[in-house]
Amino acid sequence: MNQERYIKTGEFAKLCGVTKHTLFHYDSLGIFSPAVRLDNGYRYYTVAQIEVFNVIHMLRELDMPLSDIKAYLDRRSPQ
Repeated sequence: MNQERYIKTGEFAKLCGVTKHTLFHYDSLGIFSPAVRLDNGYRYYTVAQIEVFNVIHMLRELDMPLSDIKAYLDRRSPQ
């Protein structure tokens, strides 16, 4: 794994304005997972994932339940 291409959990959380706990919670619910999870438990995200996280964050600000956000993300397509 080329670590220069990935963002550590704490750095990603800071970029997105949330806590690491939020990222862990979303991962446990299957809403938003890291691009890479190493055997030692370290999680890494990509720059492209920031856009997806921003959609999740915006929907949360609109008071959409996490279950509805998960359903939306599971159904999304390029169209």
